[in-house]
Amino acid sequence: FGQLESAGPVFGSVLVHDGVAVFSAGHHANAEGGIQVYGVEPATGKVLWRNAPTYEIVNDVLQITPKGNVYLGYYKVAFNLKTGRHVRDQTRLRTSYAGFLNREITRVVPVFDAQRTVAVHRAKLNKYRKRGPNVPGKGYDVVLSVTRDGKSAPVWSREALPLRINAVVLTKDVVFVAGPTDAPFNPKAKNPWAVIDGELGGAVQALSAADGKTLGELDLAAPPVLDGMAAAGGRLYLATRDGTLHCFGKEKVGQ
Repeated sequence: FGQLESAGPVFGSVLVHDGVAVFSAGHHANAEGGIQVYGVEPATGKVLWRNAPTYEIVNDVLQITPKGNVYLGYYKVAFNLKTGRHVRDQTRLRTSYAGFLNREITRVVPVFDAQRTVAVHRAKLNKYRKRGPNVPGKGYDVVLSVTRDGKSAPVWSREALPLRINAVVLTKDVVFVAGPTDAPFNPKAKNPWAVIDGELGGAVQALSAADGKTLGELDLAAPPVLDGMAAAGGRLYLATRDGTLHCFGKEKVGQ
């Protein structure tokens, strides 16, 4: 959209836990200053610690392990929450039937509450093979699982939704998924890669948390940014790649 991009963008959401806000900035450990992980005071922004991965990785989402350490994505780069020091933490992260923080979900951040987990992964090319992340036209699958006694089991799944899902929100009764519109590759089109570039716009779908049925859908002129959706106070907030922040409620709220 003709806008400048930061050399050190903050990837994904800010993680706040036990009085420390943690975020990571940068694209790759060996590019444009590398990746920096910060721990700051949530109220003041005062930097408590700063550290960096010690080997070649791309930036990824931050998660808290059961031991209270911070993971940088599925690479298991762990930092002590209070000091930022590298620690060895091989604890298995919370999982779901569709996979959690692994290549199957193509960097879509799973969401969960006390018992439920919603995960997204690519639809299959066939029953034997997962498709690559940039192969258009097959859509994405959504799975809601329930975890009891440390074991996870699927409740429902929706297959091949026609979105390249990159944002998920779980509420009491509704699962919201959003992403660029997915469509088959067309080599004769003016821009064959329009679907990959996000030129086909996007959409938000509301799915029932009980059974996965579609409750509603809203088309977007520009696709959502990665993990750019949140719900609060009965409203849904969504950031799109054209720089617009949308706010949706029972009645139209505005932008």
